[in-house]
Amino acid sequence: MKIGFDAKRVFHNTTGLGNYSRTLIKNLHRYYPDHEYFLFTPSVIENADTAPFLTSDFNIVTPTKKVPGWRSLFSYKSIEKLNLDIYHGLSHEIPLIKPSSNTTMVVTIHDLIFLNRASDYNRWDRWSYNYKYKRAAQSCDALVAISEYTREQVKKHWGVEEKKMHTIYQSCYDGYFQKAISKSDRSYFLYVGSVVKRKGLHHVIDALGKCSGRYKPRLIVVGTGSSYMQQCRDKIQKLGLEDQVEFKKNVGTDELISLYDKAQALVFPSKEEGFGIPVIEAGLRNTPVITTREGALTESAGPYATYIDLDQADDLKNALLSFLIPNKNRDILTEKSYIYVKSLFSPESTARSLQELYVNLRT
Repeated sequence: MKIGFDAKRVFHNTTGLGNYSRTLIKNLHRYYPDHEYFLFTPSVIENADTAPFLTSDFNIVTPTKKVPGWRSLFSYKSIEKLNLDIYHGLSHEIPLIKPSSNTTMVVTIHDLIFLNRASDYNRWDRWSYNYKYKRAAQSCDALVAISEYTREQVKKHWGVEEKKMHTIYQSCYDGYFQKAISKSDRSYFLYVGSVVKRKGLHHVIDALGKCSGRYKPRLIVVGTGSSYMQQCRDKIQKLGLEDQVEFKKNVGTDELISLYDKAQALVFPSKEEGFGIPVIEAGLRNTPVITTREGALTESAGPYATYIDLDQADDLKNALLSFLIPNKNRDILTEKSYIYVKSLFSPESTARSLQELYVNLRT
């Protein structure tokens, strides 16, 4: 088959949507190399992350001249010219103008957080996201939801018919599937993700502040933010936790894997996630996960995580303290969590699910 992808995020995004796009395309090519792959992007950026896509294995499609809105308004012409079998928009969007060719249009929807937590977004962003994403969801031939939770949200908010929606989970970078180090070297808790209010870093800081006596847990925060991040820093200073909390930014993948390997647990107290990629990254490194039951987190974390209720004042504090004491039963649960994550989110199984969808759509 001739398969095209909206690959802007492959070349222009270093975090969630970019990682999803790069992992998906790389794994499809690995297991199904006989397809022809076409990557649609307004421009190309060359770096270590994008280098694998700048080879003869992939065909890069860019506008002949710089045109604002090319992805939405003009890329359909290239889809027609190439007569693609499949075009897959990997981050909520497909061209506004449908190609006249017999191309099957597929879109991935990651989350609808901008609707469920509207106060976290400005009015213009909410309107534009809802217009573009809803239009893509309703006009596509098939919709890929990255979790059952996201699929339910799409049906609830936009009324998309069930028969064209498909839940296909995502995988992550190959390095996470390599053998992790011994648990005996683990010495801190880890927070990974954007430092925004929804993800709940302030809850972790409050919990650290409640730990007294000989228990003074350390926390490493990997992520960036703006005003909310400064609020968290101010709270750390107010509670006298400067020696216990360390912020890291510009962390590469190999360094992040090493941080997971030495963490007592990932702390991920989010109020809503469409998936929650740090949860499966931690699971693959045999690192326990402390999280909530919000959004899709019970899907990504599975039945063996430590779940907390943020409405219970001391729940998170007690969870942190429990990890400072050796517990053989927890080690068994962590191993079960590893098996759960590895089987459900492996590169091969996620690529196979997508391949089966493409074949069925063209049969």
